[in-house]
Amino acid sequence: MDTRPGTSSESGNGGQWAPARGGSPSFLRQVNVLSVLRTVREQGPLSRTDLRRLTSLSRPTINEVLGVLFATGYLIEDEPDIGQRSFRSGPAPRMLRFAAEVGHVCGIDIGAEKILVKLARLDGEVVASVRVATPRLSTPAETIRRVRNAVRIACTEAGIGEVEVRQAAVSTPGIVDPSTGCVFLAPQLRGWEGLRLADRLALQCPVVVENEMHLAVLGERWRGAAKGIDDVVYIGLGVGIGAGVVLGGRLHRGLGGAAGEIGYLPLTVDADAVTGGRGAFETAAGAHALGARAQKLARGRNGGLLRELAGGDPTEVTAATLFAAASAGDAAAATLISDEAKLLAHAIATVALVLAPSVVIIGGGLSRAGALLLDPIQERLPALLPVPPPQVLQSTLGEDAATIGAIYVALQITDDRLYTTVAGGER
Repeated sequence: MDTRPGTSSESGNGGQWAPARGGSPSFLRQVNVLSVLRTVREQGPLSRTDLRRLTSLSRPTINEVLGVLFATGYLIEDEPDIGQRSFRSGPAPRMLRFAAEVGHVCGIDIGAEKILVKLARLDGEVVASVRVATPRLSTPAETIRRVRNAVRIACTEAGIGEVEVRQAAVSTPGIVDPSTGCVFLAPQLRGWEGLRLADRLALQCPVVVENEMHLAVLGERWRGAAKGIDDVVYIGLGVGIGAGVVLGGRLHRGLGGAAGEIGYLPLTVDADAVTGGRGAFETAAGAHALGARAQKLARGRNGGLLRELAGGDPTEVTAATLFAAASAGDAAAATLISDEAKLLAHAIATVALVLAPSVVIIGGGLSRAGALLLDPIQERLPALLPVPPPQVLQSTLGEDAATIGAIYVALQITDDRLYTTVAGGER
């Protein structure tokens, strides 16, 4: 899967490695080392007998290669668990495993209202998670300071030093130029446009920056609702609306990294009147718009339940209040949600006609409505499409989607570096 600007990595755990020469003993040794490392990493723990069977390498070759990998610290051979009963005759074998604990990666999600930092071992297991609320009018300097502090707290929680983090990947609103790493078109964060975020963060490890929707779709495909699906669109429904796209198993960024900016779809009557950096569609269908319609309903004669749920104050009504009222059987609230579903169904149909994904994952704050919103969307799609519609599913990762996607990307980069280092015989 293509996860970084200018790369063509396409393997599940690490990229394609292509040596520059072939046929020599040194070349064959490199191939064998990589084969053993990948096999143990992806299928371990394994005994030496299992490893020989899976790689078709001879016993002497396996022993030679393992000596190289033990020296790097990336493979460990554990003594058998005495308490574990073996169904084989003779003593239980020692087991080879990838030493995932020798390094860590960091996934960071910077949003308009929160910062989420997760640390993971080299096998993707999350070992620390820190969530920090951010004031909406924070300056870039204030936000960056909070990110650095959250990373320090996460490292302390994991019991490691910051220098032990090998790679960080950062999720941000806005378009990230793949060639420069510069962020633009990010109205959610004041002063964010034009920022070279990787440089400004100045963490003690390499940093790659990516759009939040791009990372969210990678997260859902790796560990979420779209696991293993090659053609998937993730739509984040919040104050803003955006999409992340995977086609043929590869992340699709588009020209300048701008693929997925569906918040600017001109699907509403007043599309030309939109100002302030937001797109026509997200202005009409985003969380603020839905909340405003719910507040208007709460002020009217059919808004009694909404007012009650908001403590008597219509200005406190939000999209979440609207969903709660609909769940309680409020017909007027259900009508508003149906209207919202119609808007979203038209946007999804537009995306489906162009990209033909198998699955559309709905994430973001509005996705918490679940079936209240997703079922009417799915029901409307067949009438809008000349072909079978994609399946519409709720995100299973929730607000963690972009951070999990960031961990995935950080692991991909770390894997590429690891395999190149081991193949080159470095220590």
